[in-house]
Amino acid sequence: MKLLITLDFPPDIGGIQKYLFGIVRFCYDENDLVYVAGIPYGTASLIKLKPVVKYFTSPFDFVNRKISLLVLAFSYLLLCKRNRGNLTVECGNLYAAFVPWLLYEITGMPYIVYTYGSELIALKRKSVKNYLLKKILIRARKFYALGTYSEKLLRELNLPQQIDIVPPRITLPSLTDTRKKELNNNVAVLSVGRLVKHKGHKNLIEAAHELVKTGDFDFVIAGEGPEYNTLKKMCVDLNLLNNVSIKRDLSDDLLHKEFCRADIFVLPSLKTSKGIEGFGIVLLEAMAYHLPIVASASGGITEVLDNGNCGILVKPGNIDELVSSISHLSNNPSHAESLTKNAYEHLINYYVWKQ
Repeated sequence: MKLLITLDFPPDIGGIQKYLFGIVRFCYDENDLVYVAGIPYGTASLIKLKPVVKYFTSPFDFVNRKISLLVLAFSYLLLCKRNRGNLTVECGNLYAAFVPWLLYEITGMPYIVYTYGSELIALKRKSVKNYLLKKILIRARKFYALGTYSEKLLRELNLPQQIDIVPPRITLPSLTDTRKKELNNNVAVLSVGRLVKHKGHKNLIEAAHELVKTGDFDFVIAGEGPEYNTLKKMCVDLNLLNNVSIKRDLSDDLLHKEFCRADIFVLPSLKTSKGIEGFGIVLLEAMAYHLPIVASASGGITEVLDNGNCGILVKPGNIDELVSSISHLSNNPSHAESLTKNAYEHLINYYVWKQ
């Protein structure tokens, strides 16, 4: 019997949510369980899962949903008692491992932790919180890493445990929709990701400021996060409101339409002290929609794009390279087609769930 304890799960929207959802959908069965801490946002997924998914909430979720981990602790204890010797505990992230770690002396139940990137980078800073999180990692039986980059970050922490690489996989979208071109026939550039500093959206807006001088480009940034007001003000200051749209809270349906309308996908991620692209799960979706990709050679992105065979890699933070690469793809359809073909083959070979 398997149990997944997590803070990240649909109906919440995000790459990690989709990653864990795919694992539960294809690797868990009706005897397994998923414990999710916090109030679910949005509507429930239309895909019925084999295992039971239980949400645990507290009156303080509006402050921090991690508090709900304490609410599920009692259910976790009972489950461990009933299934001693027949339970594999997987934690969807480092924070979700708090309960198995806290109760380890009582349950004796080992646990496995899924790791990504940003949380491992953050552990290099000294703080009481990071000291506690390292203790949680040290107690884990083993780790799951998204790819070789996440594995490298774990190795740098000098942890002795086994590391298994469990790469993200996706299900292929329906591509019956034809791409709808706007009347002005501008090149539609799409970027999808949480609105946080390490996603590099400021750099993309600066690149847009240069590119729209030709009148040939429209940009959509799809995501939610603390940088929204800053990015919106930047668009106002640069007079880009007619060319750059920042769209929040998009449903899967609406996001699908944005992918179908797009001509180029851009992921301009950076490495900061608080975050990095451990993999770039959204790149798999761009590959599935046959979009040529421009992305920063940062974190795990290089691995996903097969060292540039599946997209153009640019130096993180280099606006000129971002501008020239987007312009190049818009003016060289044969090269764009070659990259998308390579990317789709790479996707099929390594990153698609076999149904």
